[in-house]
Order: sequence, then structure tokens, then C-alpha cells
Amino acid sequence: MTKRLLIIEDNTIHLILTKEFFERQGYAVVGLEDGSQLWTELKHHAPDLILLDLKLSTVDGFTLLEQLQQSPWRHIPVIVVSAYAFAPQRQRALSLGACCYLTKPTALTTIATAVETELFKAVPIGHLSC
Repeated sequence: MTKRLLIIEDNTIHLILTKEFFERQGYAVVGLEDGSQLWTELKHHAPDLILLDLKLSTVDGFTLLEQLQQSPWRHIPVIVVSAYAFAPQRQRALSLGACCYLTKPTALTTIATAVETELFKAVPIGHLSC
């Protein structure tokens, strides 16, 4: 069964590149440039995993993480991919329910490893540190 990914990224180029990369890997991918569109998308097509940027134009990623934890979709794993490189932002995102935190710039292959680890538990423990 094809796994569904939802990417929320306001940088159009990053969104397109990431979306195309994962589509070539066999995933069904939806990309959103605005966090406020998340709820409409979840009602129609809940993904298996969300890739989330924290700095978004309308609703920031921290707010989305907080809202997700209070929603029926709190079981969906969220991997944060953010330019925020400081420990307080990382800790905040993880405390709000993110399963993994990657700092930009991050290679698409690294993001793919984190996605596969979360979705398939394919990487041995200790191999990937998020």
C-alpha cells in the first residue's frame, strides 16, 4: 500500500523539490505552502506522516504541532525540518509531539531515512539520531 506524505513548507522551491523526490520514491505526496490549509487536507486525506517546517506565513509550525496534539489526528507522526538550529526550538517542537527534528539544510536522503525509520521502522536502533 502506498504511503501518503503531507509536506508543509512555505518555500516553493523546497516544497517542489521535496515533493518530487518523495514521489519518485513511490510515495503519494501532497504539498501545502500554508499551514492554515492543514485541517482541510486532513479531513479529506489523512497522511501517514507529516513533514513540517516551523516558519510558515500564516500559522507557524509550533502552533500546528500544538493543535495536532489536541486533534483526532494526534497519532500522525510529524518530522520537523526547520532552519531553526537552536536547542530551545528543537526541544519545544519535540515536547509538542514531533517525532524527529532535522535542521536545514538537510539532504533529501537524510529526510528520507527519517521518514522510512518512522513509517517502516527499517533502520536499526542507533543508526539514525533525530
